[in-house]
Amino acid sequence: MRNAFFLTHANKTFLMSSLLSASQDQDDWQFYANSVCLSPDGSVVFGSSDGCKFMPPQAMNTDFLRTYVGTHASKMLNIFGLEVKNQEGKVLAVTDEVSRLSRYTFTYDENDLKFSFYYPSFSRRSALLCQYRLEGYDKDWQAPTYECVAHYSNLAPGKYTFHLRLISSMNRPALAERKIEIIIKPAPWWSSAAWLLYFGIIVFVLYTFNRLYLKARTNHLCLLEEQRETEREKRAKEMNMKFFANISHEFRNPLTIIAGPLMMLNADKALPDSVHRILNHVCIKCE
Repeated sequence: MRNAFFLTHANKTFLMSSLLSASQDQDDWQFYANSVCLSPDGSVVFGSSDGCKFMPPQAMNTDFLRTYVGTHASKMLNIFGLEVKNQEGKVLAVTDEVSRLSRYTFTYDENDLKFSFYYPSFSRRSALLCQYRLEGYDKDWQAPTYECVAHYSNLAPGKYTFHLRLISSMNRPALAERKIEIIIKPAPWWSSAAWLLYFGIIVFVLYTFNRLYLKARTNHLCLLEEQRETEREKRAKEMNMKFFANISHEFRNPLTIIAGPLMMLNADKALPDSVHRILNHVCIKCE
């Protein structure tokens, strides 16, 4: 039996609240199975270990959120504590400001969070449950719990929103909801400024390597051009030497043929001195 009774503030009558359940503890009263009947005035009577419990017809349609207890329960839901630990285990506790502020910013190494919250309980085992979800980390709501602590560790840098809601059952709307935004900054070496610096360094390194490569390639091409020019000059010089050697050879043969008779004439003593002078001059040129 999940439904129990609460006492109305106005006329002190019992009304059924789907949010309050009979305790399952041994020391508390419980409903008995097959112990129910309908009274002439339409009230439903349940038998329990603490006597008969009457439920008037209007209790079946009672909206708990409109009752005094429901309104009070929704107002009591609160996130009153936020404990933060850094990677060295140092605790930074945020308590009194949690109820006033809605956004908190921490550094990259302050990524171990523990949320403490409070919700109303009207019995030892109340049917009021809490559900929480860390948006940006949890894909869905955590299972309903009676606990008042939510712990998240090793959170990555980013934006998160911690949602806390008070429910009576999974198929009914939440009675109240609270939320806190959490921002964990990235490490200095992963920040936007760091990425911009990395990009600038990469661009500078690529520019420097490209410039050195172009300079080395230019020097290499200039050296090849000089080598080609030297080889061209060497070939031109060799061709000139061969040309002059060939010309000399072509002229030497006829000159040798001519010089032989002239030298024989120059050896003839019968010729006048003027002829000898001319022959000497020609023979010297032929040599």
